[in-house]
Amino acid sequence: MWRRFSDDIYRFAIVGQGRLLAWASDVADRLTDAEVEFFDHDDRDEAWDWISEGIAA
Repeated sequence: MWRRFSDDIYRFAIVGQGRLLAWASDVADRLTDAEVEFFDHDDRDEAWDWISEGIAA
């Protein structure tokens, strides 16, 4: 999927729980051109808001 759509993905939110996902999000942010951010499961609405900020009107 990433190979096919990577030019069209500018922001990627990872929502979950645990330090491993937070760490993986940080690694992905450094290895890709997209902005990658980790959000705790309870903050999923905040994740959607963050994704929406990156959508051009």
